[in-house]
Amino acid sequence: MIRKIKTSLTVKLFLLTTILLLFVCLLSVFSMARYIPQTYSNRLSKELQKQANDFVPVLERANSLEECYMLASQFAVQTKATVYIEDENGTILYSSDELQTTTDQDSIATIQESTDTIIVTTDNDELLSEIGYPFTLFGSEYTLCVQGDTVSINQATEAIWQTIPLVIFGIFLISIVCSGIYSRYIIKLKESNIELKVEISKQRELEQKQREFFSAASHELKTPLTILKGHLTGMLNKVKGYENREVYMERSLAVVEKMETLVKELLYLSKTDESQKSEYKMIDLAELLRVQIADVTELLSEKELSLTVDIPDKLLCEVDSAQMERALQNILINAIRYSPNGEEINISLSNEKNTNIVFCKIENTGVTIPEEEISHLFEAFYRVDASRNRNTGGTGLGLYIVRKIMDLHHAKYGIKNSDRGVLFWFKMPQRRSDSDSI
Repeated sequence: MIRKIKTSLTVKLFLLTTILLLFVCLLSVFSMARYIPQTYSNRLSKELQKQANDFVPVLERANSLEECYMLASQFAVQTKATVYIEDENGTILYSSDELQTTTDQDSIATIQESTDTIIVTTDNDELLSEIGYPFTLFGSEYTLCVQGDTVSINQATEAIWQTIPLVIFGIFLISIVCSGIYSRYIIKLKESNIELKVEISKQRELEQKQREFFSAASHELKTPLTILKGHLTGMLNKVKGYENREVYMERSLAVVEKMETLVKELLYLSKTDESQKSEYKMIDLAELLRVQIADVTELLSEKELSLTVDIPDKLLCEVDSAQMERALQNILINAIRYSPNGEEINISLSNEKNTNIVFCKIENTGVTIPEEEISHLFEAFYRVDASRNRNTGGTGLGLYIVRKIMDLHHAKYGIKNSDRGVLFWFKMPQRRSDSDSI
């Protein structure tokens, strides 16, 4: 689903960027094709006008009309313009290409008189606007008419329009490439931003959990400290009821021992995190479990609990032995502690059929857990009973430590109500390299 959303977003961004680039580039190309010829034509006209203005004084210094014609011919060659001279009656006396503007059907000219020049406009697409420059020779009035051609302009315009399809194709390819790079970059940037937000969210969640953990730890330590302070204060002040100091000294010692256990577990948890360097080795997990069962036989006897064990002679598994020993110890003690007297503890360890997965089950009978409480059992300082009763002697960190150790081993684990009681289970690969196969 996430991949589909990313793909859809990439395609939309790619198309939008491509269309935008094409629009901007095509607008620029057509604008240049439209206005470049006009700008070029205006520039040629201005240059021709300047040259004609400079040429009029030369004509006025001529010794004869024939010399004017010769100079006009040279000017026409030099400027590549059409040049002709008219008398005061409008009769053409000289034309560089023998153009007859008064009779040419393809070019109808109109003359606008001004102080210094006469501007003649024409509808001939091959020529620029015609400009007349009056001059005087031997007391007679004449007009020099200059008209530039548009051949070069038309050629340039034609060349531009001929190259436009190629330019458009190039723009299309460049737009696709740029859009692809841009869209991928933006998507990666967006993904990085999402990942950063996730990391920040995880960090905030971790900080919140740490605050809750320390708050709960403070609460757990506060109660025994209050009890201990009360005992000591009562004995020191010889309060009534505290005359038998030995009794209250024993009670205080028991409180101190509980606090010591809690502090040890807190110190252990401070080391049991993902940054801790664990030593994973192939060990006999069956033997490790048998040793832990042997260590709790006295607790089993005290509560008259029967024990059923189904463990193979040998079962190798790659674990951190110290951590796994602590996890199994906590699970067994927890099962015994919350079992009614005379019930059973059932333990099994096996290798799942045709797999390299180790499967362990520890069940204590005669008790059930409300379903709504099960999901909270691995939380720090959580107890099923609402009163947070401490008569069982637990610190509330046993299963939380189990959870941390199981997570470090990439194991799957859980607690559920069985037909006869409560069942804890976990499974993990015999070799850590196969952890993904669970």
